[in-house]
Amino acid sequence: MEKEWFYCIMVQAAIGICQDASYIEMKTVKVVFMNIRKANMTDLDAIEIIYNDIHTEEEKGNQTIGWIRDIYPTRKTAEESIFRGDMFVLEEGEILGAGIINQILSEGQKSGNTKGNAI
Repeated sequence: MEKEWFYCIMVQAAIGICQDASYIEMKTVKVVFMNIRKANMTDLDAIEIIYNDIHTEEEKGNQTIGWIRDIYPTRKTAEESIFRGDMFVLEEGEILGAGIINQILSEGQKSGNTKGNAI
């Protein structure tokens, strides 16, 4: 039988992602440690690359997120959120992801005019 890996991302906040013990018992558990931290201006280029990659995948029809290139998000979106202190990055040797965590609604969120479903 092929070995299956159950990836459990353990972040600094130690949230309980791996709570389904019956599932874990059937799998070999490989724990991957990644770091989530506040972004700084040296992360801006990597964040912009992530944004552009997502825009490209959406334009190809491979993803449905609701983002529109040159409208949201942009390099300026990332820069402003870094200055506000609400941009965070996920890294494991390199920046793998980025996210803005705050309670500010975008114009699309305020009007309910979004393509995708919010979680």
